[in-house]
Amino acid sequence: MAEEPTKAVRGTGRIAVLVVHGMGNQRPAATTREFVRAAWTMDATISDDPEKVWVVPDRDETDLDLPVFTTKGIADQDNRRVDFYEFYWAHVMAETRWVSIFLWLFELLRKGPGGARWDIKVAWFIAAPLFVAVVLGAVLVLSQLAAWIGGRFALDNAAAAIAVPWVLAAVVMFVAGGRYGIACLGFVAALVVAGALLANNGSLEADAILFRIGDWESLIVALGLIALYVAANAVFLETVLGDAARYYRDAPANIAVRRQARRLGVRTLERLHGDGRYDRVIVVAHSLGSVIAYDVLRAYWARFSRAVGDIVPSAEFAEQDDVGTAIGAGKPIPMDEEARTEWRARARRLAPWLSAIAATAPVAPPPAETPFGGRRAPPSWLVTDFITCGSPLTHAAYLGIDATTAGKRRERFRRKRLDRELPQNPAWREDDSGTMSFIDAEKETRRLHHAGLFGATRWTNLYFKSRLLVGDPIGGPLAHAFGEGVLDVPVTINGKLPPFSHSKYWDLHRHPDGEHLKAFRHALDLRDRDTL
Repeated sequence: MAEEPTKAVRGTGRIAVLVVHGMGNQRPAATTREFVRAAWTMDATISDDPEKVWVVPDRDETDLDLPVFTTKGIADQDNRRVDFYEFYWAHVMAETRWVSIFLWLFELLRKGPGGARWDIKVAWFIAAPLFVAVVLGAVLVLSQLAAWIGGRFALDNAAAAIAVPWVLAAVVMFVAGGRYGIACLGFVAALVVAGALLANNGSLEADAILFRIGDWESLIVALGLIALYVAANAVFLETVLGDAARYYRDAPANIAVRRQARRLGVRTLERLHGDGRYDRVIVVAHSLGSVIAYDVLRAYWARFSRAVGDIVPSAEFAEQDDVGTAIGAGKPIPMDEEARTEWRARARRLAPWLSAIAATAPVAPPPAETPFGGRRAPPSWLVTDFITCGSPLTHAAYLGIDATTAGKRRERFRRKRLDRELPQNPAWREDDSGTMSFIDAEKETRRLHHAGLFGATRWTNLYFKSRLLVGDPIGGPLAHAFGEGVLDVPVTINGKLPPFSHSKYWDLHRHPDGEHLKAFRHALDLRDRDTL
């Protein structure tokens, strides 16, 4: 039997912290600079001289835009060094176009608000009618252009002047927006009729109806709505949500972008595992970066688990592998606080043990071709911690599943988890397999399975609660979607939820000693508490 992991061993090599930035127009190393200030430079307890941070080129000396931030060392730990890297993926999304945003908005309209969190529902009920009104305005402008080209400004028949843009808009909404598109168009129509009644003392006249061909007032309103959308697209939609539209929407071009981003992430982990200087890797991801990082980790673990052949479990591995019972109904494994604490402590100890046992185990050859270049996966797993901040994974069952009803989305999300397509924490078990391994009856061996990574990696999730105009509507708790082994940590800034707090998880402005920074540093755990 393999040697059992011990609780008293702390690594003597370096720690690599891989920072994964969020969505928006990110600049290389900008996120990591602020991250290092919050995690290291401004923490007077971490080092004898925390301001000693060197910015050096990466070891391959080819990407000068993404330097490594290296430190003097952790106090009282033989100056164990910490190196901060950035996984930069924004350039992959650089070609985001307004069409991608527009089509994604249609997709969200077609989904409707069912199954979304309450604040997302509120946003949907406000934004959806506005978006439908913009489409109606665009249809009116195109209809008016067609009338001009035909040598006419207005139609002689007043009913036709009203019916043409509204009917065309109804066709567009039915095809692209589904039942919710039609419902929102009906809501806009009700507002228009109500406005006409108020403007004419309760009588409904054709020339009082907005969005009709040949009416200057209607044309001005339509152009105003279009201008409002163009401004919102330039300021917010394309620059902030454009990355989410590309990553979540399953268009062929978007799938190519997703693969490229994941490939870059897997190669980054390959380099860190193959560097030779590190015995611990911490992955910290913000916003949409947490979705990408989750995909990268599950892809890299799948390669690692495939590369390792027969695994001889230790007593502690067997205890971790035996968490929960076989699940046929698809219910998550229940965990109280004590069980979660022990699960996470074992995960921290198992990561280096897996690397050690994998180094001596028979290594299975990789497939002739793989999506990541066909190279042999390194038989090591050093990722001890996955830390997410403001993660949209809280909306995974809504944003990540393409279905038109809430019931279908819930069922498909449940199916993806049961099928181990989306790794859980702990992993869901089937038949007599464990949460980390299974019996390969054909080869008569015990193998790591592809969804067991969180048995050897702690997952900590930081989030500001959402309260309409304050907090973080993008982030939220994850245990409900990815398993009760995830440690959800709600944070505040000195007891308050600031507005627009999505980008404030390691913000030093005005609050250099805020509670959110204490929670952030505690989750990062550079001192490695659970190895003692």
